Amino acid sequence: MSETAGGISPADDQTRQPTTARRKGGLKTMPFIISNESLEKVASVGLQANMTFYLKKQYHLTNSAAANVLFLWGALSNFTPIVGAFAADSYFGRFRVIVVGTLVTVSVPKILATKLLNHPNGIPNKHRMGIGLLISCLATAVAGAVEHRRRWTAATGRIMSANWLIPQHCLTGLGEAFSIIGQIEFYYSQFPPSMRSVAMALVSLGLGAGNLAGSLIVSVVDDITSWVGNDLNRGHYDYYYWLLAVLSVGNFFYYLVCSWAYGSDDRKLWDAVEVGSGDDDEAGREMKIVV
Repeated sequence: MSETAGGISPADDQTRQPTTARRKGGLKTMPFIISNESLEKVASVGLQANMTFYLKKQYHLTNSAAANVLFLWGALSNFTPIVGAFAADSYFGRFRVIVVGTLVTVSVPKILATKLLNHPNGIPNKHRMGIGLLISCLATAVAGAVEHRRRWTAATGRIMSANWLIPQHCLTGLGEAFSIIGQIEFYYSQFPPSMRSVAMALVSLGLGAGNLAGSLIVSVVDDITSWVGNDLNRGHYDYYYWLLAVLSVGNFFYYLVCSWAYGSDDRKLWDAVEVGSGDDDEAGREMKIVV
């Protein structure tokens, strides 16, 4: 066997050369992500409309009471992932917990109904979340304006096209895209890989808190006003939407304060880089911390 001047054979030198890290994800995964989100939205939006109608018809609930049931169901559904995340990362693994959690979640609605740009990643994550919050403020204000026009057309005996609802829902979807994706990437960058499930669950935890806040707001508004009555034309859902818009603006400024207090989100970035031959996933992974 021939050796080089340094005493290392060419074969040994080749085996010691680091292999190129394999990159996963990218644009090729976007169709799967978009399809998954689209189906999830169809299911959730369809469920909310049908559940509202079911609760009013079968349980004779008012609009506000039915909304509270859905808010509480959403809160419970979004709070439970944090428990599953700890179980997944610490004990059972992600896929087992997902299967069990899915089976449990199927029964939740019925129980509640009965019981009552200079950045490596493009736009910085905190900027994405802020943009999403601003767009959600605009979407809520537009919803109020559309509802105001609907009341006017109903008072004049005219018929309003359902296409007027498209702008507010487009803005809502765009705001969620900025906010949710920004949150996920922010948590992933600030948590070590061993806590990725917990990081993802924090997004659901925030949504759960929002559902509880929504339930509280509906209850308070229903107690002190007649805005969310059963008769849409006698109520003032436009005022309710504009109230939510004002609260959303306040929430945006609160977010700015929290973002300033946290500081830069580039202080600690965790990443897992594959090294070696990749035959053994566990042995072939090396933790890299970028500070």
